[in-house]
Amino acid sequence: MTVGVFTTAKAGDRLEQISVKRDGTRLTRVIELLSAPSLSSPAAYRIVRNDAHPHRVGKTASIRRADLERKYRAA
Repeated sequence: MTVGVFTTAKAGDRLEQISVKRDGTRLTRVIELLSAPSLSSPAAYRIVRNDAHPHRVGKTASIRRADLERKYRAA
């Protein structure tokens, strides 16, 4: 999966989000999808890695498909 061109995401896929701080440090967040997103229901995910907030690793949440497409790319 690439940013901007969203292919079908499946449960088990790992996606990453990278942000760069002002000092050039790269912070990475990796999530694993627990369910596939659809247009009408969000995807559930588990946080695998989160450099900005390490205490969030292992937590679960959900994300809308539009946000998933916009913010994440294949890990």
